[in-house]
Amino acid sequence: MRVLSAFVAVSALVACSKSVEPIELASFSDSQAEAALASVSGDLSPGDEVLFICGQSDGLAIYASDWGNGFQKDGITSGRLVFLKRANQEYDLIFRDTFGEFETASNEGARVERIDTPLDKSAESWVIVYPKSGITETHNILSNPDGGLVDLWTTNKPVSILRLGKSARLFYSACRRV
Repeated sequence: MRVLSAFVAVSALVACSKSVEPIELASFSDSQAEAALASVSGDLSPGDEVLFICGQSDGLAIYASDWGNGFQKDGITSGRLVFLKRANQEYDLIFRDTFGEFETASNEGARVERIDTPLDKSAESWVIVYPKSGITETHNILSNPDGGLVDLWTTNKPVSILRLGKSARLFYSACRRV
């Protein structure tokens, strides 16, 4: 699954490389990670284990209502992703949305799964499905060439959410292991 997701993501970036300017990976400092962790402390229970914290997301999007413009630059500059293992051994994701509010995927009705990656123990793959809306996210936490961590992730929205409409989006975010 991780290999297929990464292949699709890289293929999309390569296909768009002639029409979209390169997108730089935004830095994410230890102090930014600590601030994000402090912001979500109210959503944590004793025994919860924070695994990764990721910073702003930058990437590409294509919207069903705007096919003519193809892939467009997209991002969530104030976004944060906090991956955790709950005390009950279930996985969860806390995210800061485009409005700056922290939400918990499980509280939003999502199923959160961490996929074992026996072929590459240095990678983490996660799938998050929101059954009520059909929104699906894939997250691949990987080592980047500089030795840091990056989340290469997608979100597919088959329904109109707010003004964004039906879309497929590809992002990457710098991450810190906690």
